[in-house]
Amino acid sequence: MEGKENFIRILAFSAGPALAVIQFYLENEIIRKNKTFETYLNIDKHKHLLFHEYIPTIPCCQCKILSIAAPRRRGCLVQRQFFELFNASVNPIHELRTGNKVNEHCICSMAAKPSVEVSNLDISLLSVIIHNCCYDSNTSKWIQEIRDVRNRFAHSGDATLDKTDFDNTWQKLETATLNFARRFGQVSVRMFKQQIDQIKTYSINENRQQLIDIIQESPELNHSVNGMSEQNRITREMLLTRMDEFRRSTEQKFDGLTLKIDNVTAHITVEVEKFFREYREGSTTNAVRQITVATQVDSSCFDEEAVARALDNAIESDIDRQSRDREKFHVTKVERNCIELELVAFPDVFKSPQQLQNAIKTLVRQLIVAGEIDTNDSSDIYIRFKVKTPLTTAEITTISSVFWYKKLRSYSNRK
Repeated sequence: MEGKENFIRILAFSAGPALAVIQFYLENEIIRKNKTFETYLNIDKHKHLLFHEYIPTIPCCQCKILSIAAPRRRGCLVQRQFFELFNASVNPIHELRTGNKVNEHCICSMAAKPSVEVSNLDISLLSVIIHNCCYDSNTSKWIQEIRDVRNRFAHSGDATLDKTDFDNTWQKLETATLNFARRFGQVSVRMFKQQIDQIKTYSINENRQQLIDIIQESPELNHSVNGMSEQNRITREMLLTRMDEFRRSTEQKFDGLTLKIDNVTAHITVEVEKFFREYREGSTTNAVRQITVATQVDSSCFDEEAVARALDNAIESDIDRQSRDREKFHVTKVERNCIELELVAFPDVFKSPQQLQNAIKTLVRQLIVAGEIDTNDSSDIYIRFKVKTPLTTAEITTISSVFWYKKLRSYSNRK
């Protein structure tokens, strides 16, 4: 029994925090360049490099600038993987053919899919993108160590692991994961270390609820589970139960964000009160889902009663996805005690770091107007968010990206 539990814990680690920290690393590389993932993939150099991971031996129109293709070159992407990222060329005007043979491909009209998200990528795709678009010898080493563990155990026919092998493998995974986390500071290290320790110490029980949902929610876990032999069905179910356990998280606090609008400085903090939960993209549950955010606002530069009265007029009691702005926070309740608000947001707000930043800016401007604050005068507003609704791992990543990265520099906007 111990051997099976050891096996489950290693798979949970490799498909959970070890994968998440690589996704988090790539998200932050994208944010550093002020890009969305779609525009990041559409950078000419990135698109060119990734195309030749798919078709390594035949040149493309961009090879006139930088030749990459070579007769003996080997690529790392198969057709299915490449077209997870990009749409096919619509009008390949530069394509050169001899009969049915393509001598030169055209990638000019090839574009990244708008729907593509870092949180949906497995470790193989993440590895290829990072290696080509933001190469670093240390990160490449850490990714390879995580991949080695994942590949070894995801397709293992014998779902057991003795203590010595477990300890050595665990140490390898933990070192690689926390090395990644250190790139973003000690808050990141603490969060990933907490998740790692939970996986190592949590009990594995026989509760098998939500197993089907969990398989569908996690592509990486789905690959791992389906790679096991049929004889290990019980172990497979235990693994899924274990993954459901470690996805739950206790209250998590993040670093603060400073946002300036002219001479008004908003100091914003956020904490997530409830554990993660996964929802299938496009599912009915996710389509109607609303995220509640308890919010405290404090400032010495406005009359709290006047602000509360102004915000009373902005209260929206019936929040309907079809008729409301899906990319902002909606005020549903105002309490006259240090201005306590209840906000509701649709998942769209947490879909990307840029959308979350925009929603926060819109809320700050709303508070400035309600408080009749003169933005030419120096003043401070303190905003404390507490998210009361369970979030998905992708939404947690969005919050992490905004609040962990933004601690490195203030976000200014003078428009």
